[in-house]
Amino acid sequence: MVFKTAPHLPDAGEWDAETSFGEADAANLSAWGFNAIRLGAGSSARGFAMARPTPSEALLPTIGVLWAGTFPARRGVADPGYIKRVQEIVTVCEEHGARLPPPRFFVCSIGSY
Repeated sequence: MVFKTAPHLPDAGEWDAETSFGEADAANLSAWGFNAIRLGAGSSARGFAMARPTPSEALLPTIGVLWAGTFPARRGVADPGYIKRVQEIVTVCEEHGARLPPPRFFVCSIGSY
């Protein structure tokens, strides 16, 4: 699930097939046999990117973690609410048996920060 417009993450409220992610969704993923999720980093424009997923990782349900959601106001000032919501999604997935594979990040230093 990748939300490219604000707030850049699914809603935790009432279930909706297109705009939410919660307990029922995590239970469904588990029932369908998924036991891992992947965090997908978005926007490598300013020196941060995630390595391309391996073929097996590409098949995992993905939580899109976007730069615009993490740093909505200005560079270097993270939105604690956004980070908390990412953690809530990861936690509910873990409660249903899904785990995160080890991260494979790389950093490039192009431009100024």
